Amino acid sequence: MTITSDSITPLIGSMEKKELKVKSEIIHQYTLPFGVNGCLALSNDMCVILGTNSGELGKFVLLNSGSIEVLDYEVPSMDKCGFNYRGALFITDVGFGCVFDHELVEYDLRKRTFKTTSVKDSLPRDEANRKTGPYRAAVKVSEKEYLVTLQDNFHYFKTKYFCTLKKNMWGARYDPFIYTMKRATFSSTVDCHATYTNGRLLFHRCEYGYMLSDRDNDISEFCEIANGRENFIATVTKGMGRFTSDQEHLLIKTYTKPYVLEFYSLQGEKLFTIPLTPKRVIGNIEKRYLEFFDKYDSTIWMGRNYSVTQTRFETSQ
Repeated sequence: MTITSDSITPLIGSMEKKELKVKSEIIHQYTLPFGVNGCLALSNDMCVILGTNSGELGKFVLLNSGSIEVLDYEVPSMDKCGFNYRGALFITDVGFGCVFDHELVEYDLRKRTFKTTSVKDSLPRDEANRKTGPYRAAVKVSEKEYLVTLQDNFHYFKTKYFCTLKKNMWGARYDPFIYTMKRATFSSTVDCHATYTNGRLLFHRCEYGYMLSDRDNDISEFCEIANGRENFIATVTKGMGRFTSDQEHLLIKTYTKPYVLEFYSLQGEKLFTIPLTPKRVIGNIEKRYLEFFDKYDSTIWMGRNYSVTQTRFETSQ
């Protein structure tokens, strides 16, 4: 996988089609002993949460059919910080993993064992030579290569870059090249999410000045990097993007009212929308500020603060 870019090329463009109908119901609501700082949907109606508390070591929390299991692994602290809110979760064939500042860890659900690999390099640096680090999500491209999204050094809870992490017999090292999205506007905030699936490197970018109100220069785009070029796929609604762990959809949680989850195919087609209603979808989570969410098959997981909601949905014509 090579991450380079020298231009932006229109590829598909927005697609208009009648959306699917959706029915949904809340299956479980969880109250956790740790704050939610990462959410990864797994197969078989399971989910793993990166749980952290200020001043305490964090834990992975496994959710399954209403049960809560705190796994026996201590999340390492960040540099110059007493706890760790930063990690990039990813799914594997046998479980899940997470990239931390100085450690790569993978968990086997069947063997119930952790395997850790030391990250030998210092933290990656952005274009201003400021340290950044893994945040939100990663993708296991192969047994020895990972696509990792990186935190924006200025806007701490946004991701602005992505890069590759490569594993060898001595540990793991970052590729020296960090990909920075081209800025289309002078908006103050940029957020992105990237994935690698079926040989395609896809990303969503959102640029805006104010999160909770729309402006003319706001941009939200679904793009692909191919042959060293940024290819535009489709314009999508302004919001936080997330490529689902089952690699079927791009989810957009809208930043402005009405707050909804929009589902897009990986070709850029808007398929259906799920309103974030308390009774049938999101439960007691504050929908305006929902940040951590994921989906596997027909199950959505949404988390904020100490609460997680598990919701099942089905679609029809």
